[in-house]
Formats: sequence, structure tokens, C-alpha cells
Amino acid sequence: MPNHIFQLDRLLARALKEFVTKIRDDCWQGKERDCVNRFAMGHLVSACSDHHFLKHATQISIEMPVGKPRRVGVKKSLPKDLVIWREPWATCWDEDWKPSMAPLAVIEWKASRGKKGGQKAGHDHAWLRAFARSNSKSVGYSVHVAFPEDGSPCRIAVARYFRTDRDTDWFTA
Repeated sequence: MPNHIFQLDRLLARALKEFVTKIRDDCWQGKERDCVNRFAMGHLVSACSDHHFLKHATQISIEMPVGKPRRVGVKKSLPKDLVIWREPWATCWDEDWKPSMAPLAVIEWKASRGKKGGQKAGHDHAWLRAFARSNSKSVGYSVHVAFPEDGSPCRIAVARYFRTDRDTDWFTA
């Protein structure tokens, strides 16, 4: 496994643990976009450092277009919940305005409240699997945050896609 993917895995696992601990402690609830923003701004931006691959906050993008994987859909690009780029200020666009630059990671999120929300994760899993297969130097993650109705603590489950590997229980809390 490439070192930058190993570093990213460690950074994300630590940030996800902090995220879920903090929202449990705060008794916080949110929908999908609330979770994405809280995670990115509260846990990823503060992790930026000259000591690893995530050097600058502009490597982190919310709702940023990513080129579609081969044999998936018809649109040439789609906005993804959270995108991590290899370099600051990066985009997917090349000099001909084609979405040819792949990010380091795509993180798709779903949030559910009791029995509401989170139902369309199957499409995310298929897209992330195709993305990881098409981009051997990139990784995809599917995050599901569940806020139970009964007042019990929220739960988080993350599946990870790298090349042809899929780890459906990569992170749980």
C-alpha cells in the first residue's frame, strides 16, 4: 500500500474517532451536510501539517466535482461530499476542461435519524468501488452516521475502497 494512503487511513481513523466522541459528548445531531461540514472544518482542517501529505486546508473540498469512473453513469463529473486532493488548490479539470485529475480520496457521507435518511448508500458504494478500481492511487470511503431515535449514542460505520479491495468494516464506533 502506498505510504500516502497509509497516512490518510491513520489520519482519518483518528479524526473519525474524535468526531464521533465529540458529537456524542455534545449530544449533537445533524443531517448529512452538517456532518460533512463539522468533520471537515472541525477535524480535518486542524490536521493539516507540514509533516505529512495533508499540508494545506485547500486540499480539502466539500461538494467538489470528481471525474466519473469508467462505465459508471453518463455525466463526466459529479460533486462528491468530501474530496481530499494531493496538492493545495487542486481540481479535477485539465487544461481542456476535462475531468481527468483524480483526487487522493473521495469520502461519501450518509446520515440517518431513526428510520429516516441514509437509504441511498448502495449507489455510493457502487460509485466508490468503481472509482477505486479506476484510480489505483486513490481511495474511497463511505461513511454512515446513525442517530438513533431512542436517545442512545450515535453510531458511525465506514467502508473503505482501495483498488479492488473493499473493507466494509474499516471503521466502526
